[in-house]
Formats: sequence, C-alpha cells, structure tokens
Amino acid sequence: MLITNGATTTRSFIVKTATAVILLFAFVAAPAAADYPDPLPDFSHSAAPHNARMSTASGTRSRPLLVIIADFSDVTERITVAQASTRFFAQNSFGGVRDYYNTESSGRLDFTPAAETEGTANDGIITAPMGLLADIETDGGDLGGAFGRQAITKANSTDSWINFKSFDTNNDNVVDERELAIVVLTDTGDTSNCGGTRSMGAFSLDTVSLNREYSFAFALENNITDAHELAHQALATQDQNYSAGPYDITAPTCSTTGAQLYFSFNSWHKLHLGWAQPQVVTRDGYYDVPTWTTSGKSFLLYDHDRGANDYFLVENGSEAATTRTSATRAWLSGASTTGPSTPTNRRTTLSARMARRYRPRASIAAVPPTCSIRPILRLRRAR
Repeated sequence: MLITNGATTTRSFIVKTATAVILLFAFVAAPAAADYPDPLPDFSHSAAPHNARMSTASGTRSRPLLVIIADFSDVTERITVAQASTRFFAQNSFGGVRDYYNTESSGRLDFTPAAETEGTANDGIITAPMGLLADIETDGGDLGGAFGRQAITKANSTDSWINFKSFDTNNDNVVDERELAIVVLTDTGDTSNCGGTRSMGAFSLDTVSLNREYSFAFALENNITDAHELAHQALATQDQNYSAGPYDITAPTCSTTGAQLYFSFNSWHKLHLGWAQPQVVTRDGYYDVPTWTTSGKSFLLYDHDRGANDYFLVENGSEAATTRTSATRAWLSGASTTGPSTPTNRRTTLSARMARRYRPRASIAAVPPTCSIRPILRLRRAR
C-alpha cells in the first residue's frame, strides 16, 4: 500500500507468513525526531473533557437505571417485567445491558435498578398504563421527546411510584444523565425493532428539571441496541459517518432478525471514559498486539511535535456473538469523536515515526472540534 501526503511518501509492505501478518513500515525523508516527553501526555484529557458525560469521571460513575414499560391497553405486550429485568439488569449474562457495561468497563461502570415502588419494589422497572395506542404522543412521526415526557409523567403520577427528586445527588434541582439513566420500553404492536435517544426539552417533575435525554426501546429490539442507545444517553457517544460494523458500539446495531450481536466499545472511547490506557509507542519495533476485547490493550502512536490531540490508536479486536472475525484497525484522532476492537495475538511492527509522517486529508481533518477518531487502516489476517 502506498500513501502519499504532500512531500512525504509512506510505503507499508505486508509480509505473509504461515502464522501471522507482519507489517513493515519504511519512511522516506523522515526528519530527526525530538525525544518524547516524560511524563507522557494525558490523552484522556480528563481535566478538560469533550463532554461532561464523555469523561473519565462519568465513565467511572455508576448510576441507577429506570426502565418504564409503556403499556398500551389495546396492544398485547410481547415483553414482560421478567424479560425486561433480564434484558437490562441480569448480571453475568452475556448480552444483558448491565453485564455488558460491567464487562466493557472492567467493573468501573454499573447500571443499578432505580428505587421505585411499583410491582416489585426497587427492581428498577415501572409498568405505566398509557391508555390507547391512539393516545401516544410523538414528535411528528418520531417518538421523540414527547413520548418520553408522556411515559415518565404516567410513571410518576400513578400512586407516586417514583420520586425524581431523590436522584438529585448534587441538589442543583436537575436530574441529569449522570445521576439517572431512563429507558422507556414499549410495544406498539408492529415490527419496530430499532430504538432511539432524544432530548425531552423543558420538563419538570417532583420540583426537579428533567430537561435531558432519555432512550426508547421496543419489545423486538436486540440487547446491543439497548446498550448502544444507553451509550448515547449516559456517555454522550455520537454516531459517525462511517460504519465500523461490530467493531464499534457507535455503528448501526439494529437487526431485522433479532440476532443478539455484541459490539464492543473501541479504544478511543475506553481511553476517554477511563476504562483502558493504551501503550504509547515511543520507539520502533515489534509488538505483540493481543486481543482487544479480552486484554483491553491498544497502542497509541503520536507525533508529539503536533500535540496530544493528533494520534493513531491500533487495536486487535473481534466481532461477536458466536462468530469471531479478526482484524487489526488503526484509528486516527484529529478533531472530533469515536472508535472499535479485534482477536488472536499477532506480531506487528509499530513505528513511532508513523504518526509523524502521516498528514490527514482535508476530509478527515474537517470535522467538528470535539476530538474524534476515523478508521484509516484495516488489515485482515493472512489466509
């Protein structure tokens, strides 16, 4: 592969052996490099995060989760309280939302059942009577914030099943996404299987503002889409204009077959959420790149002359459920938000000069100023 950027030409040669893929990088006309600083920069920049929710403080802050089953009297529900509990709160259960976040964060982030008194007290689930399906409130065809306000009001107004003021942990009269996560789960009697996360706008209950986001989910939705939407709400992840497939939780996760897939958080997100620290490559050499999804190990290559916001992240991850496909990915951080994962140890040549010699194209650099990653290289295992 030949990459040309201005006056710099980079050639990467893939040498196939019986056991691995070896990447050899040769750099033409590379200037002398200054020594890397000691200590190295804080690439998570926890003191100045992109978003209060996309931060190490948020990523390591466990919080309660409220699941409201919006029950329409003229629709036969295809989801029970027991099923909702398994789907969102089961622990040590592959694919369950709570187990997913415990696994991905290595125990640093947990979603616990919110305190409420409907049905089984404090199981985190309220079944709210919504009336007829014709009474559903939406925002012009999209469930939107209107549906969230309707369902949450029903859950709150009937027998005072929940007190939102109790979740205002910092007493600022606002219950935000870091204090309480909210999911409205419903069945509209059709084949809807793809959730969403929306802002509810100006809205207050129990003397506190709920001008924040909530997520909605459907009975036929797969669990990884529940996790995907909760990542938007609780951690401020953003969908991207590329698709990394099952290597990244921000990719499209909805399935028409209801397949229980598994999409990992990528190394960029885990770095910024305080879930993993990459190994910063400061000298050329051969490096074992173990499975990202099981080791949590990635490699960061950066040009310190250009600052700590311009770097590559390399990880070796796998897509999920029962089929595991291996791939090595490199992600470029430049100016906005996102990332992936891959399996089997492999021997890879990583060059510290790689970051110094690469100059992003205008289409990569011209992104919103919030620090993002873009996949720029995917190398599959030699067959």
